Amino acid sequence: MLNVEAPLPFVGSTTLGTDVVEAAEQLRGVLGWTRNVSRQFPNWDSALTRLRENAEEAGVLVMISGIVGSNTRRKLNPEEFRGFALVDPNAAVVL
Repeated sequence: MLNVEAPLPFVGSTTLGTDVVEAAEQLRGVLGWTRNVSRQFPNWDSALTRLRENAEEAGVLVMISGIVGSNTRRKLNPEEFRGFALVDPNAAVVL
């Protein structure tokens, strides 16, 4: 039996022509993240954790890593790499 999730309703809800402010407001709605919600947390790490949880509740797989592959001695340099997103109606991933 094939196990298929329902498509994520927010994937494809904006286009390159969508106003940036409008697109940000839509994404905030999906994530349950109002403009001032981050002020409710004692530090950025707590806010990031809640944002990640909200994204996962919306159906987005979020992965956080500071190393390259299995090489624990080579840390990711933010000047070289900050992250990426893969979007599909049935699978959204953010690293």
